[in-house]
Amino acid sequence: MHVALLANTAWLDEELPMFQHLVVGLIDEMVRVAQVVPSSLPDHECSGFGAYVSWNETRWSWLNLRRLTALTDTFRELEITAVHALDGRMWRAALNLAERLDIPAILSANSQFDIPLLRSLNNRINPERAAILPATQPLADTMREIAGERLDIHTLHHGVHIPAAPQTCNISEARAVVVSGNGAMDHHYDNLLKAIKRVVHQHPQVQFFFDGQGADQSLIWREAQRIGLAANLSLVPRRLGHREMLLRTDVLLHPQPQGRARGLTLHALATGLPVIALEDPWLDHLIHDHTAWIVREPTPEAFLKPLLRCMNDPAEACALGERGREWVRDNRLASSQIRNLLHVYHALTGEGIPIEAGASP
Repeated sequence: MHVALLANTAWLDEELPMFQHLVVGLIDEMVRVAQVVPSSLPDHECSGFGAYVSWNETRWSWLNLRRLTALTDTFRELEITAVHALDGRMWRAALNLAERLDIPAILSANSQFDIPLLRSLNNRINPERAAILPATQPLADTMREIAGERLDIHTLHHGVHIPAAPQTCNISEARAVVVSGNGAMDHHYDNLLKAIKRVVHQHPQVQFFFDGQGADQSLIWREAQRIGLAANLSLVPRRLGHREMLLRTDVLLHPQPQGRARGLTLHALATGLPVIALEDPWLDHLIHDHTAWIVREPTPEAFLKPLLRCMNDPAEACALGERGREWVRDNRLASSQIRNLLHVYHALTGEGIPIEAGASP
């Protein structure tokens, strides 16, 4: 079995750790892997194992589709037996390649934006040669309503590794909070800044680090300056190591509905970081008072309550982080993701995994 993993810059920027554990995990299970990644990805961020196929990504989706489809001959030479699109923006390319090579297509669905994509491609997808893998149960339920029983839809939850030495929650009070949203100034951010203003009044030493996922956060910065928060707020640039820096803080806060499964949240839970998140109907790993403190409405008062809870009762925040870490251990391990993915590959290709020499049958 030789699987091509198709990835784009936007997905890799968020999910590089998952890409790396997929590559290594599949190779460990005797699956040959071709890493199909943009040429802009530094070599050291790709696994040294398996084939490496680069493509020149642009800002135009039609041109990206053409360039990926042009890899047909390369895939044929590599004897690729299945193509796996890791992001919805790779679906059309995966379907083109699968049709030309007469091989199965596996389509990962990580976002609410993959719902209209499925509606538009539903009739094109060959039910005998494709599988759709929603990352959450709500996404899977909605996709089954669209496709009925025609398509093979398997929920494939994302997985992460539990750190061998998890972050010790021994803070006397929360001093660093990561705010991770889409970076676009809206009523969520406006009301969060109002809440932060009140937090800083009581805890002037606390610092907030805003991760806008690469977006221009200048409007957020201007509003923060206007209300006197410049000394307590920093914007986090997207650069090598920024993910690791975000996870070395005390609290992770998602001020908006994310609408998609994000590795950052699972990694935070795995390290025992307390998570505060606005309610999101598409996610099944945000469970109030078990994996996160859920904010039902994006009002200043609703944001203020869990923030002050972290500041004023750090032991309670640490207990939340520990519950989240145990939940990930029981429900979202990387090994489970690999195992479930292998079942899909086997079912579609009909190929088994070779048994290593000397292994028991």
